[in-house]
Amino acid sequence: AALQGFEIGRLFGPGTTTFPDPGNDHLFAFRREGPGGTLLGIANVTEREQPLVAGVFGWGDGPWHDLVSGTDVSLDEARVLAPYQVLWLVRGE
Repeated sequence: AALQGFEIGRLFGPGTTTFPDPGNDHLFAFRREGPGGTLLGIANVTEREQPLVAGVFGWGDGPWHDLVSGTDVSLDEARVLAPYQVLWLVRGE
């Protein structure tokens, strides 16, 4: 439901995609940047909880909003991702 009303297509137009190291072999991350904004995707690809180290990306400047859960997220705080949990983070929505 959190994705309702968000124009996700604006994040997948022209732009660049990079694959930053999330500091945990059990997490997958991508960062999509373009004229429509920045999307940071982080996924736990295992059946176990996985830690995400605080500040691992060095992008803690400013708020992030998770489009999946509808909650605000700080990358400056350590967190644990549930099994198969996915975060789709955009800047300050």
